[in-house]
Amino acid sequence: MYGVPKAFYNCSNPLVASPEGGVPTAFLSHNPMSWGYFFGYGHFPPVARAKFLEPRHMVQICARWSLDKIAELQTAFFNGAGYVVWENVWGIWNAMTERESEMAKRMFSILREFAYATTSEKWTPYYALQSGGVFSSAFPVEESGEWLYTIVNTVTDNKTLELPLTAEQTGDGVHVYDVYHGLELKTTVSTNGTSAPVVRVPLEPRGFGAILITKSEPNESITRFLSKMQAMTVKPLSDFSTTRNLLQQQLVGNESVDPTLRGSIHNSTDADATPKDDMVFVSGAENWWFNVSGVQIEPVSAWTPNSESYGTGVQFPWEHRPWNNHSTRLFVQDFWMDKHPVTNAQYATFLKESGYLPKSLDRFLLHWENRVTTTGTVLDLESWTIPAGLEQSPVVHVAREDAEAFAAFYGKRLPHDWEWQYVVSNGDHYDTFPWGPDMDSTRLPDIFRGKEPLPPLDPVGSHQSSRSTRFLAEDLVGYVWQMTDQFCDIHTCGLLLRGGSSYRPVAATHSDPNWYFPQALSAQQHNRFLMISEGYDRSAMVGFRCVKSATQ
Repeated sequence: MYGVPKAFYNCSNPLVASPEGGVPTAFLSHNPMSWGYFFGYGHFPPVARAKFLEPRHMVQICARWSLDKIAELQTAFFNGAGYVVWENVWGIWNAMTERESEMAKRMFSILREFAYATTSEKWTPYYALQSGGVFSSAFPVEESGEWLYTIVNTVTDNKTLELPLTAEQTGDGVHVYDVYHGLELKTTVSTNGTSAPVVRVPLEPRGFGAILITKSEPNESITRFLSKMQAMTVKPLSDFSTTRNLLQQQLVGNESVDPTLRGSIHNSTDADATPKDDMVFVSGAENWWFNVSGVQIEPVSAWTPNSESYGTGVQFPWEHRPWNNHSTRLFVQDFWMDKHPVTNAQYATFLKESGYLPKSLDRFLLHWENRVTTTGTVLDLESWTIPAGLEQSPVVHVAREDAEAFAAFYGKRLPHDWEWQYVVSNGDHYDTFPWGPDMDSTRLPDIFRGKEPLPPLDPVGSHQSSRSTRFLAEDLVGYVWQMTDQFCDIHTCGLLLRGGSSYRPVAATHSDPNWYFPQALSAQQHNRFLMISEGYDRSAMVGFRCVKSATQ
């Protein structure tokens, strides 16, 4: 994370690694690239330490949660550095605005065209410093007799930069180009009373500029590039929108599920097909307070400065946009809920009775035996067997499609997120845990923090002291994550998981939190699982249970 040791490079063919945490000064000789996390600055624009010490080092400015990407783009341009365009952050959409996208298109056209200059050993940030919020960097290229200047206007007014020219940069055979606007410039007299010749470059509010001074005669390459930039900058940046909209989400499935969406199944219409498992009756409420928050991904304020807007949020049907925190009054209808999570034995019965076959068998029931041959060939489902002793343990390594297929075959469905919470909080008792208001870890399965292989899951019903005191459903908390609602926007889908699990890995370093998938043991918490594919979604610690409306 913080620099790659030299021993790594010495033991292999040359590679380029990009450490996420930056690079210690002593490592700059063998780390040619690094992330440049942007957590703020004392003075703007900041100078990239690693690149200042080793100008050939490529820093990639990154601020994935930022709501003002112009600042990071200007930092990258000022430093002659890269920028990480990261819009889909763990399934949370934080897109660039139209204006930011246009800025990136223009500035990186320049940085790529003159990449040879940005590694200049004589790079001078804050070159010819002037007042008024305009800053420039000089990148001299002595061997070719060229100078590149990258310029940023950090204020919200139109500005004009007067760049003073040296004696070497004037005279016959020298050409000065405004490579941002695609124009050749003429020298003029400074307005500040000095005798030095200058060139003037107009800058839009919070805009960009770039100057190339060269002793070379115009050629096809520079002529073509100037024409490209001239066409690209016809429209001012102010014509491009700064609106950053959150994507709308839709709650998917649950009431009418098509289990054949990504799988195939023979549906049962026979009421006798209901599995011989226990269900508990849950009496509803007319005015129940649904109050829940998503546990925060990357739960450090410095990492997620806009977490209230861009957390692990979803958009329930009554909301106009995604939120991380939800609070409303609901009419909860009576329903039935499985007393326990669906077991391996129940799922095996389902496979036999339904003929269900997922489109992808990747990781499907990965913990079962006789799945593959010694050569890796996947065997027919009929040959798969449950490991001895796990018959009554929760079935895991199933995707939502696999769970929906089971539920639909038996005339059930997966619970809504609020139904799950209603049971865990004991309805209008509003308890934090199924047994009451206070945490009591003695009621839960033993916690495992190690690496694979994971210990086998206890049989369902092994921890009755953790059951809902009002509705008597068991194995709700600290056992296996359990599926509720799925939400999708135009890019990604997320599955709300409830209850946490007995597997709780620790961060790689003591200073880091469990930043990716924190536990959600409280009734007032859920976590959003990013859905990728059937195979990817099948986890060793995610199971499910079903519900059935009382009116069915």
